[in-house]
Amino acid sequence: MEIIKNEYQHVFQSSDGYGVFQIRITNNLSQLQMHTSMNDWDHEVFADTNIQEITMLRDMLTMAIDAELERRAK
Repeated sequence: MEIIKNEYQHVFQSSDGYGVFQIRITNNLSQLQMHTSMNDWDHEVFADTNIQEITMLRDMLTMAIDAELERRAK
């Protein structure tokens, strides 16, 4: 976790270098970004005060973390 100006940023990366997730939330929750990649930033979703999009991004990140934890448990 890293505080950048008035933002919260968290980067999740799987141990093999694939599945990089970066989530950034401004101090007023007006912007939320999540990047996913396979070796490079090939997909970006941007939500601007749209609760449905923010919820979707949260769910995507949760699924990715759950999948990584399951993979590591094997």
